[in-house]
Amino acid sequence: MTSKPINLRQYRKRKQREDKARTAEANRIAHGTPKVISDLAKARQELAKKQIEAHRRADTPPSEDGDDQ
Repeated sequence: MTSKPINLRQYRKRKQREDKARTAEANRIAHGTPKVISDLAKARQELAKKQIEAHRRADTPPSEDGDDQ
């Protein structure tokens, strides 16, 4: 019993469509965020950074790379 032959042209086209769909999904995730949501996330990140800096001890200078050691 032999296996069914595969049409390479159809296989290549199907693989290309699947790759394109995967790329499109990744782009929807990366670039599909509304501006309001991305601005809100950025504001929250800046607020958290300010709160951390406010709790820093006065005798330790802030580090350049963000590492506290």
